[in-house]
Formats: sequence, structure tokens, C-alpha cells
Amino acid sequence: MYVGQELAQADKNTLHGEIDLTIEYLGKCDIVTAPEFIHIAKQVDFVECEGRRIVENVFPVDRMNAFSTVISAQVGKQLNIGDDNKATVLRHGSLRPLITLGSTMVKRLLPSSISRRLRNHAREILIQPARERLPPAFHSKSILDFIEEYYADDIVLHNAALSNLETGSSSRRPLG
Repeated sequence: MYVGQELAQADKNTLHGEIDLTIEYLGKCDIVTAPEFIHIAKQVDFVECEGRRIVENVFPVDRMNAFSTVISAQVGKQLNIGDDNKATVLRHGSLRPLITLGSTMVKRLLPSSISRRLRNHAREILIQPARERLPPAFHSKSILDFIEEYYADDIVLHNAALSNLETGSSSRRPLG
């Protein structure tokens, strides 16, 4: 969903319009291929092909430490995977054009080492963690029912991955 602003700053009508458009699109296609919707594609589409499992291990995104452990064992070297993929939003979405312009200019005018340090400091000031809960626009029964039905296989996949981590059993499943 691309509304030209952070969802947290979008007004209720804009959010409802985007939600309706998204549900309409998702309801019409078997596999999400349109770039503007790819970030909400079903995760099972990435681990199965024509109903056949093609991925050995599945990990919830918030359990990258377990992923790191398995990959480290496979490559024979300890890997440290951080939590850099946390959802964030601009503190003031209206500053996006200015921030984009400033970022472009800094990259062009300053050495990369200084540019990176400046970017890191600016991020501390301009960006905040996204809220963990959905905006109220997502709480209608019809939307929650759609999510539960459309992502039913993803929910099963996620719950199995969590269960495997909690029980210590392998999250591996035979390929094919």
C-alpha cells in the first residue's frame, strides 16, 4: 500500500480506500506479482511451489537469532544477525520530501564515511519505531475476517515455525 505517506499519518478515508483497493487486488490473484503489493504477498508463496515445499527451514522474522544459529552451523562460522529490519516511520511524515532531497545532496557532496555517520545521526532524530498494533482502520470485522482467510496458510506456517522453536525440534520439513 503506497499512499504517498506513512500509514500512521494517513487520514481515515485514505486508509480505508487503500485497504479496499488491496483487498480487491488480493481477491483477484492467486500469486501477488504487482510490485506495489509484493510486501503483503503470502509467505507460503516463498516456501512452496505448486504445493511442494522448496525451503527446508522457516523462522519467524522476530527470531533471527535462531536463524543465525542454523546458518552458522551450516557454514561453520558464527554469524551475528541483528535486528536491523525493525519497522520504522518518520516522526513527521511531511518532512519526507526535504529528507529525500537532503539525503541525495549529502551522498553527492560528502565522502561516504561522513555521509553514513550523518545518516545514522539523522535517523536517530527523524525516525521512530512503528507501532506494534494496527491502526484502528484495520480493526473492522470484515477486514480481520479477510486477513484470517487470505493468510490462513501463512498463519499455519508461522505457528508451526514458532512451535518448532519452542519445542526445540527442527523446523526442517522434507523437500518435495
